[in-house]
Amino acid sequence: MRTLALATLLVLAPALAQAAPLEVSGKAGYLSEWEVTATANPEGTGAREFSGPLLVRHIGLCSPNGLVEKSGEIKLRMTGLSRSTVDATLTFGGQTCTFRAFRADTVEGTMDCPDTRGVPITLTIK
Repeated sequence: MRTLALATLLVLAPALAQAAPLEVSGKAGYLSEWEVTATANPEGTGAREFSGPLLVRHIGLCSPNGLVEKSGEIKLRMTGLSRSTVDATLTFGGQTCTFRAFRADTVEGTMDCPDTRGVPITLTIK
């Protein structure tokens, strides 16, 4: 009986815990010329889905029209054991980009946008 209660608690604990907002930061682009920052808030108790405001800022050496910043929204969905897979949707500058990566301290993958495929992206999610 004790083992069953412990097993039930271990299964339900993640769902009962209140998920905290995620701080997302990183770089995107073939030369890491874009800085990505966001705060993604949980959608529900024990959430596996998060969303929030996103800022993408050009930090590359060449910017002919001055500083370029694009605001938008990030949506993260974490699946698998220990939320090991991250599916992300970044909407900014009139386009929606997506990527999937396996979660570690740093999430690395390639982002697909309507006009461009395979854009490198590296994010830290805390």
